[in-house]
Amino acid sequence: MDRSLVHDASRDAGEIIRSGMKLPTKLSEVPGAHHPLVRTHPVSMKKALYLGRRWEYPSQYIDGFSEEESQNLLNMLWGHSCQKEFIWCHAWKLGDIILWDNRCTMHYRHPFLGKYPRIMHRTFIQGDAPF
Repeated sequence: MDRSLVHDASRDAGEIIRSGMKLPTKLSEVPGAHHPLVRTHPVSMKKALYLGRRWEYPSQYIDGFSEEESQNLLNMLWGHSCQKEFIWCHAWKLGDIILWDNRCTMHYRHPFLGKYPRIMHRTFIQGDAPF
C-alpha cells in the first residue's frame, strides 16, 4: 500500500514560522506538499524513506492514517533511521566540501559557536519528481 507524507511547510529550517503562515494547532491545519513516504531512487532503483524534517506536533503526518497510527509509525521510522549505525558525522577541516543526494539522505547539523564564520553555498540540481 503506497502512502504519502504531508511535509509541514509552516516553518523554515530554523523552525521559524514562515511569513504569512500560522503555527498549526491540529493536523488538518498543517500546510505542505504531499510526497511518497517511500520513494524509489531513479538511478539505483533502491527504496528510501522520504521523511523530511521533524517538528513538534502537530506537523508531518501520513495521509490515510489516524493521528495515533501516523505518529506511532513516524516515531518508529525516525527512531530507526537515526540509529548510530546509520549516522555519519563529519570532522570538518579547512577546505572541506560535502555533497549528498537529497533523494536518499537525511542531513542535520549540530549548533556551532557563533564566534567562527560559517560560509555555506547551497546548490540545487533540478531533478525528477519523487516516485
